[in-house]
Amino acid sequence: YYLGRKILIFINEEGELIEKTKTLIQDERDQDIEGRPQNGGEGSIRLVDHDRDGDLDIIDSTGGSWEKNGRFGYAIFENDGTGHFTAIPESEFVILRDEMLEGYSSNRSQTSIGYPIDIDGIGRLDYASFIHSPYSPAINAIYGYTVLGRDKPITQGELDKRKEWLIKRDEELREELREELRKKDEELREELRKNPASSVATDHSKKFDESMSKLSRIVFEGGDSFTPFDYPIPLDTSGALIVGFKGFKYGLKGPGGRDRPWIEARIHLKYGSHNISTNLQIQYVDTMMVGRLSFMLGDWGGTKEIYKFAATGKYFVGSWEIGNNRGAMAELGIDAVLEDIQTKVRSILYNIDAQT
Repeated sequence: YYLGRKILIFINEEGELIEKTKTLIQDERDQDIEGRPQNGGEGSIRLVDHDRDGDLDIIDSTGGSWEKNGRFGYAIFENDGTGHFTAIPESEFVILRDEMLEGYSSNRSQTSIGYPIDIDGIGRLDYASFIHSPYSPAINAIYGYTVLGRDKPITQGELDKRKEWLIKRDEELREELREELRKKDEELREELRKNPASSVATDHSKKFDESMSKLSRIVFEGGDSFTPFDYPIPLDTSGALIVGFKGFKYGLKGPGGRDRPWIEARIHLKYGSHNISTNLQIQYVDTMMVGRLSFMLGDWGGTKEIYKFAATGKYFVGSWEIGNNRGAMAELGIDAVLEDIQTKVRSILYNIDAQT
């Protein structure tokens, strides 16, 4: 809210705080040096042993200048061991500038709060912070990372290599997850094929049939109807059960009038000692030839453990291949139920589409 930021140092001398800023630290960020605007006033200060020499150094992080070619927001003051602090020149920072980011050109505020981490395991601590755009209704995203170091400068080429490695590793982990889930799916299907007795009626499945007959038979124009699956789920191995549905609604137009047939319902699931009750919406996207199933946000019942696989902002789309949610749901057996529901809903909505 004001131009300029300056650190003040007070020394405790026999219970009295004595201001000794000028003799202990040279911090001129409250001045306009050679016509170059300096930092704004907001930010955070950390006292850490930046250079690993046994004393505390000062790490000061602000939002940087909002003016064109304004000062970079981060400042590091090293302690010489006697309480005297010297600023590391900005020329020694490796700063990710906006011109390095394809499609981004603002040349305004250059960083927000930074985080001290040991990136290379050598000498001084390193720092990671963010480049971001000036706030506006249209531009408010974070665009990239800045890496600051002194012992082992990181070039743009090195940053590119690390980015490529992270992308490759992320894809490898996703493929490993997909392969694991494929194997689990095959195992479940093979178990049902070899041991149909595991699918015979149980007390739970009878209760399920009763609840389905009372709550969840859906009749569309033309007489189409469905139940979630053709055979009972093997509860001894899956531990998951859909207890029932109610409050079904459907329409041929999705939100905003888009041509996306949808169904909205109240769904009840049970696994172990947990009872889950939430709203559910299923859409059929004809252009993608997939059904989209999502749990309505902020409407979970039951226990907090549910959020392990249904956190806010997480959706189950297509084959449910999103992050760790798929793995958790596969282990609980819930994804097998939902996938079967999705297949049948997709078929019904496709028929509705064809009739219109």
